[in-house]
Amino acid sequence: MDKWSFEPWGRERVNELNKMNMPIVVGEFGMGANQPGAGDFIDDVTLMADYMGSGWAYWSNDRGGWSPTDGSDNETIVAEHLTRTYPRAIAGQPVDYYFEAKSKAFRRVYDEKPGVTGPIEIYIPASRYYQDGWELSVSDPDGSWRSEWDSEREILKLWLDPGQSRHEVRISSKYKNLYMNYLGKCIDVNHSGTENGTNVHLWNCNGSDAQGWVMDDDGALHSKVDPRMCLDVSGALQHEGNNIQLWECNGTNAQRWTLDSGHQQRRTPKCTESGEMPGCQRCSLT
Repeated sequence: MDKWSFEPWGRERVNELNKMNMPIVVGEFGMGANQPGAGDFIDDVTLMADYMGSGWAYWSNDRGGWSPTDGSDNETIVAEHLTRTYPRAIAGQPVDYYFEAKSKAFRRVYDEKPGVTGPIEIYIPASRYYQDGWELSVSDPDGSWRSEWDSEREILKLWLDPGQSRHEVRISSKYKNLYMNYLGKCIDVNHSGTENGTNVHLWNCNGSDAQGWVMDDDGALHSKVDPRMCLDVSGALQHEGNNIQLWECNGTNAQRWTLDSGHQQRRTPKCTESGEMPGCQRCSLT
């Protein structure tokens, strides 16, 4: 199954589930740790399962081969990609869930359900993925919920407000501003949009989600508005004055950026610039 088959396959399974009113488990999937694209394959399958609301089981758990460990019991790339922030227990009716592997962003939405009590429990691999700390966002009103963090087990417990019919919980890496030092402005997603092609521009720094960015290991800059969307060079064109926009994260060179000697730029000889101050401008994550 190639990457572009995941969405229609998952959509058809959801249609079947809705028709038959029953849960689904992806009983087995796997790939050799040394096969090209193994990590991306695991990320795509598990994300598809998230969208379907499906459980899954990975093959296999013996040493070597497709296992998360090699013959000497050392972790392989498989273990890295199977380790995810995920909800261990939900105190209500699940509605929506995903873990975006590149940005390490987690989202869980669930509804209150009569008779269900206790906390929601989320496993957060803090020592592996969030060495600089993580951010928690809860949709319930401030003061109406509480949390408890077990650093040894890396389990977060949340007691949310039963007076709210729906809850949304987000966990992410610490987002930062892309700050244009000379101009004193931040790179901002226009009107906090989430559609492909949404314009990205300079705006007075205000601490909003539209100005939050996190860089993944591949150099992509994910938006806090929706971590599945990335800072993108329009059309992947390298000519002077080309627009920068928001686009669904796709791993292409148009979305790969570096921080080089204080300059924030695409992996070409081009840099971000402002109409107010042409030329490469110093831009830092703050």
